[in-house]
Amino acid sequence: APSKERRAVSDLGFPLTANGSDLSLDERLCEGVLGYAVQADDGAIWIPTITAEKEGDGRVDAFLDRLPRDRAVVFPTVMSTRLRGMLQRRGFEHAIREECDVWQRLVLSPADAGEG
Repeated sequence: APSKERRAVSDLGFPLTANGSDLSLDERLCEGVLGYAVQADDGAIWIPTITAEKEGDGRVDAFLDRLPRDRAVVFPTVMSTRLRGMLQRRGFEHAIREECDVWQRLVLSPADAGEG
């Protein structure tokens, strides 16, 4: 049976659901933002669902701005045109990953980022 364990990951500032846990669509990712986030075995953060408690208040934007840049972040099956635009403005790209339609932002090596 799936685990119901959840764990907060302090270095990210939002809770990650343990791999293999029951899906919970109403986990509070931050003030005003509900969703579900899990860290995959390769270290990528997958966020299959995200929603604002009050649409248009800017809290999803603020959450997206705080996502880590030191690991890949993946949003699978993004149906919302609004969310796709928000992701695209933050450097996320459309791709197929693990046979899933996703929007992802990969980690750049220091040389690719112009730091090397």
